[in-house]
Amino acid sequence: MLKDHTVAAAGLPPAGISGMTLLGIGLPDWVMIGTAVYTALATYVLLRDKFYRPWAAKRNGNAGQVTNNS
Repeated sequence: MLKDHTVAAAGLPPAGISGMTLLGIGLPDWVMIGTAVYTALATYVLLRDKFYRPWAAKRNGNAGQVTNNS
């Protein structure tokens, strides 16, 4: 009985990878899409925190009160 479960469990990773194809897009493409989205969001947060928030605080007269609220 334990051997049957072991054989079934050994087949799960390839079945999982094969089943992750969604809308005809393979796993490597999903990884690339996820990386691109993550990079874009990280760039947005960096630019917002380093450039826009200090500029907006100075413009609004709160030069000493730059907050880091997300």
